[in-house]
This record gives sequence, structure tokens and C-alpha cells, in this order.
Amino acid sequence: MCCPAIVKTSFKLWAALLPVTLFSGVPCASGNGLTVDYPIFLNIGVRSAGRTGVIVQPAVEGLRGPRRFRVGDVDCLRFQCPFSQQAFGRAAWDMLVRLDLRRADGIRFKFRAVDISSVGYFSFHFKSGNGWYTAEFTPRATGEWETIHIRKADTVVEGTPAGWGRIGALRISAWRGEHRSTAFDIAAIGARRCEDSIVIVRGVPAVVLDAAEQTELAGSLKHAQRIAGILENYGVVPAFVDEADVDAPLLASARTVVLPYNPFMTDKVADGLAEFVEKGGTIVGFYTIHPKLQAVTRIRKTGYMKARDVPGGIGGILFRQGRLPGAPRMVPQQSWNVNLLEAPGEPLAVWQTADGQPTRLPAVVHGRGAVWMSHVLLNSTRKEGGLALLAMVGSQQPGVWRIAAHAALRDLGKELPHGSVEKALAALAKEEGHDQTVNALARQIRAARRHAVSDFNRGRYRQSLVSAQRANWFLKEAYFRAQRSVSGEFRGVWCHRGYGIKNWSWEQTLQRLEDAGFNTVMPNMMDAVQAWYPSRILYSRWKESKAGDPLDACLRAARGHNIDVHVWMMVLRFGDTADKGTMQRLENCGRTQVDVHGNAAQYWLCPNSPDNRRRVLQAVAEVAHRYPIDGLHLDYVRFAGANYCYCSHCRGRFEAMVGHRIEPWPSAVRENSQLARQWAMFRQQTITSLVRTINTVVDQVRPGIALSAAVFPDPNRAGEVVGQDWSSWAENDYVDFICPMNYTSNRHAFAQLLHKQTNRLEGTGTRLYPGIGLRSEELNAVEVIEQIKAVRAARTGGFVVFEYDLEQAVNVFPHLAKGVTKPSD
Repeated sequence: MCCPAIVKTSFKLWAALLPVTLFSGVPCASGNGLTVDYPIFLNIGVRSAGRTGVIVQPAVEGLRGPRRFRVGDVDCLRFQCPFSQQAFGRAAWDMLVRLDLRRADGIRFKFRAVDISSVGYFSFHFKSGNGWYTAEFTPRATGEWETIHIRKADTVVEGTPAGWGRIGALRISAWRGEHRSTAFDIAAIGARRCEDSIVIVRGVPAVVLDAAEQTELAGSLKHAQRIAGILENYGVVPAFVDEADVDAPLLASARTVVLPYNPFMTDKVADGLAEFVEKGGTIVGFYTIHPKLQAVTRIRKTGYMKARDVPGGIGGILFRQGRLPGAPRMVPQQSWNVNLLEAPGEPLAVWQTADGQPTRLPAVVHGRGAVWMSHVLLNSTRKEGGLALLAMVGSQQPGVWRIAAHAALRDLGKELPHGSVEKALAALAKEEGHDQTVNALARQIRAARRHAVSDFNRGRYRQSLVSAQRANWFLKEAYFRAQRSVSGEFRGVWCHRGYGIKNWSWEQTLQRLEDAGFNTVMPNMMDAVQAWYPSRILYSRWKESKAGDPLDACLRAARGHNIDVHVWMMVLRFGDTADKGTMQRLENCGRTQVDVHGNAAQYWLCPNSPDNRRRVLQAVAEVAHRYPIDGLHLDYVRFAGANYCYCSHCRGRFEAMVGHRIEPWPSAVRENSQLARQWAMFRQQTITSLVRTINTVVDQVRPGIALSAAVFPDPNRAGEVVGQDWSSWAENDYVDFICPMNYTSNRHAFAQLLHKQTNRLEGTGTRLYPGIGLRSEELNAVEVIEQIKAVRAARTGGFVVFEYDLEQAVNVFPHLAKGVTKPSD
């Protein structure tokens, strides 16, 4: 028998170093029922005497190590998650390795589980230097083997990792969702090699960042993920590395380096890239440009401008005809600022105003061995932004057009749930919403595909790509029109601005919403310190609106369009538009949340401060009394995170609850298991009491309006992490409906969340209207429709979409209106 804490398994040393040759093999298989379509470098369940072993050990104190297991002919490791025991909120294990993953697409492994409903979520971690790369994943858990792919581009950063070339451990973590034990199996870990002639360098420096820089880093990660995703959708899978990975050997095999947004680039990295350009390499860059790269590329930054200082604002990128082959004529993009770039020759593209007028501001320029965009690429419309990026890369490496055309033909229909064109057409013909328009579109789909194949065979790759995309457009149009609308359901949107959609009146905003078949708007009219209406309680920003009182304007427009208005209130958080003086005054008065180290949380107010609670209730009473609203929607009615709040108010109330003084504070609360359980209960009771009191005020001031709340999606994690025991709110009728923020692009994860949520609310009178993360997850219209269909399958009676702004109103909601939310005639 193996040791219960540590497992050594077969692992050749040469594989641990992950040489390039590892990825050149053919697809392989390991046992019946386990087909592996990627090269394996670690068969973690196989015994083999005389070989160097890899250690697999628990990463949580008291947890047992995995044991070797056999499923049919498959050797694997079985990992037990003892979640029925209170001590284990997480089960995690480390595989100690030595890996260079710079030229890999990430990690793939085989996963098998029968029931993981007790798991809140899974995460995978790569140990590197003094930090980690981390990503979450969601298995289907059907009892069959499935491939889990952890993309490097999807990871976030913890600590200060030393790069993908120095991976010292792989960690898998299962986080408790229910107090019920479970298990899962893992086998066959490996990866695929990338196309390393193109390298994306993510803006993660190997230096410690302060709090403000960490915020900037989050944006850098998002932009790199977006760039990688666009190229992968075109079939181009570049090497994806961080700045710490950039060295001469890596650049020696590269022809093009892509810099999505690199605000912290060091001189050392810039020197390496400058030498790369000197030797004939090329760069596709965005927004920031290091002075040393300015010198070598002859692209200079001469200034900076905010969109509000541009007459007419910024509405898109206008490419000059013929200057960048393959680029679209225009890319809609509402950038909030731009760098002013100066380069040899005329710009490849300029910025245009919100109403379509060209400006003189360069948007894309070219210099010596480089093409640079003066802001990040937002790609809000998917197609145009993606083509612009492909054209920028293609200007340096024309071969990407062949790859992209081949991928477009191969993946035609892949975006739809059916998997192929013919299966999609057959399935759409059976949809209840099917009409003759779908038949006509089917003919156009096949004709466009024929043109794409013909152009590809003749070597006309850009034209082939255009035809393939045209076929895909027709296919999605048929899909949109074949969807069925359901009458009587709650269809809501969150709208983050009190004035509605930027540059639109509330009349225009709600007309478009009604046209899309939606019946409820949740405008963000108030937060913890500010209001978008003339308030006597909160600081009023309503005068910034040119249309008078925005809430009154919203209500008047809504009545004309049969739309209900539920005022969205950020209960304990205020927006980052608040001035620093306000934040400092609140901190000085002891009203902000405080973390375990005594640091005040920016923008967060403590729910146990008497002043904060009084102000919240006064603001609730005011808006409910003065305006004929249909509902009040609570958001940020929670703690800022697991490490909050340890301020004097929380300490005093907690000590009163347990009946004695606690020393030392707050470490005793975290180290004593009994106090820790009481503390968790206290945090949940704090938030629940606030929701209960708000409910009482609403019933007194305006009986009959709906009270609702946006909450963390997993009911157990919501209580443990942020104090939201929202199932108890439902059981006690404190809220009329709950909107869990089910923000994920993974269909299976979305369905699993719905299952947990419907089970938790079963038997209560509280309705479930799940939140769909349209903007937060950058979903396309097909992904939104599939999540709406999942909600309908769960019979919740409605949903809410985050969020309703200009890009979504123009590019997504009209597609929903063609079928899935089509208004009644």
C-alpha cells in the first residue's frame, strides 16, 4: 500500500524538464475508455519501478494524500474530499515538478467524477517562484472521462511568480460547497505545443506591485486574455508568456511578439525586445510603449488624451482604405482615453467620433518592425475587432491568413450548440420558431461555404475567410430566428448609469429595451454615499444629467413602454467616482470596513456602524417614499471579502454576542475554531439583519413593491466568504426574488449553479431570477441565448442580464429580439 499522505508515481526526469520534443508526438491513448488527444508528460497513476518519481502530497493540513486507483484499464489517482468534516473548507494537493511551460498552451488532464455537487468550485494552480498562476474550472462530472484544459491565458496572478519557464508545482483544489464528502480521479497530464513564431507577452512583471498597480495588473491580465482568445478563435495559438519569461532563446524562435498591454515593462525586457527588432523581429503593440521601444521602432508617444476632451467623443477606429490588408473599414470601440502616437508615414487608422466623424488622432500606426494601436483592443463587436487584430498580426506574418481561413471552415457552426453546420440546420428545422426565413438562410449558408472552400483551394485566404464568416453569419441568423419566445417571464437588465445609456435619453434607452422584448430595468440610482436623483440623504449627482432628475425621467419613460423600474442600490459600497476626500472622511469616522491587518477597505462601508445603518435606511425610505418605483434592488449587501470586517463596531457587537472580551484581536477569532464558527455566524447574522430591516422599512413606506438582491451564486460560499446567507432571506420572506450573479461563459458551470440555487430555494416563496454575465464575461448573443434556455429549463420564471449599455444594446439585444425574447405581437 502507498503512504496515505504522499504518492510517488512514474515520471521520467526528461519529461519533468519538458523539452520541446515532448510536444511533437502523435495523439496517444491510455487504457479503455480514456482517449488522449494530447502528448502526455505525466501518467500520475502508473507504477513503474526504477524511474524517477513525482511526489503528490496534500496541500491542506490533515488531508490524506491520493491513492492509486484503476478505472477499467485506466491507471489514475483518486482524490478524496472529506467535506463532511467541518475542518475542510478546501481539499488541495500538490504535484512537485520541474516544468518549462513557455511553449505549451497550458495544461490538459483527464478528469472523472460521478457526483461533485458538494464542490463549490475547482481551481488549478501553477507554482512559480514566489507566486502562483491560478484558474478555475468546471467539470461535467458525468462519470465518464473528460479532458480539462487549463489555458495559461485564463490564469490570474497571486504573489510574484517567476514566469512560465519555472513551474515547480501543480496544485489542484476543490472548494467545499456542501458539507458532504466526494471524490474525483485524475490521469494523463500533458499539454500541446504552441505556434512559437508568435509570442504574446502578458504584462506581468517579476516585481512586487502596490495596491494601485495590482488594480492595473488586473486590466493587463484581461487584455492579454482577450488577445489570446481572439487569435485562438482564428486557429492561431501563439506561445503565451509573462515578461519574466522573455529571454534570448525564447525570442530566437519568434518572428512576432504581441504586447496586449504592458504598463510595468522593465528596462531589461525592453532591451531584449529592442534587440529582437534590431535582428528583424516584429512587434504588434497596444497602448503603452516603453521609451526604448519608441527609439527602436520610431513610434513616439507625444501625449495623452481622455475621450471627454475629444470633441464628439470616441466611437471607433476608422481604417484607411488599403493601408492594412484584411482590416475592416471600421471597428466600433468606445475607448475612454488614447495615447498620442507619432510615427513615420500616415496612420493606418484614425479614431472617429461617436457620430462617425473622423478625427486626426492616430489609432493604429506603423514604424520600424512594429504596428501599434494607441489604446487597448476592446473587441466589443467580436468580428470587426478580431479582424483588426488579425490584420495587424498578418501584416507581420501573412501566413496567419491561411491558418485563419482553414480554422473558419473547420469550425463553421462550432459556436452553436449543435457542433456542425448540417447538425445545426437539422436541429433548427425542428425548432418551434422555425419559419421560411430559416430555409432561405440555409441556402445562403451552403452557397457561402462553397465560395469559401473554392477561394481556399485557390490560395485566396483572406477572401476565403470573408466567405466563411459570411456563412457563419447566416448560420447564426438562422439560429436567432429559430428560437422561441416565452410569454409572462421576468426579463430584466442591470443598467449601471443613472442617466441610462450614454448619449441616449431614457426614452431612447427604454424604447430599445422594449423592442428587445425586456420588461424590467434596474438602473443604478444610488450607492452608499451618492444618488442620481435630488436626495436629502446622499450626495446628489443628478445635476450632471442634462435631462433633469434622471430617476423621474426613467420612470416617466418606463410607463410609456410597459417597463418596470427597480432602483438598483449599492448598499455598502460606493462608486470609484467618489472623491478621495469623502473616502478619507469616512475612514477617519470609523465607517469603512477594516481587514484583518487593520487596513481600511476602499469604497466599502461597515454594516455594523450605527451611522452607516441609519444612513442606508434613511436613503431607502426616501427613494421609496418620493418615487413610484416598482421595486428596490439591493447590491453589495455584503462584506468586502473573507478578511472583513474587524473594525471596532464589529468587534464590539461580536463580543456582546459571545459574552466576553476577545484577546488578542483579531487573531483569536481566526485561530480558535469555536470562535471562528461563531464569527462566521455573526457575519451572516449582520447582513441578514440589515436585509430584514430594509424589508421592514420598504413595507412601511411603500407596501407592495418588490425587494430583491444580487448575491454571490454559490449559497454556501456566499455565506462563508461575504456573509450572504441568502437562503435564509428567502425562507423568512425578506426578499421577493434573488438574482445570483451566475457570471460564467461555461454552460456546464451555469447549469450546475442553477441546480444548486433551485434546490436551495425550493419550498420558499422567493423567486429565482439568475444573473447572466453578458458584459462581465464578454458573452456573445449565442452564449446568452443558451443561458436563457438553461434558465427556462430550470423553470425559474425569469432572468436578469448584466448589463445594458451601448455596446450590448446595439450588438446583442437585437439578436435576442429575433427569437428568444421576441416581443409579443
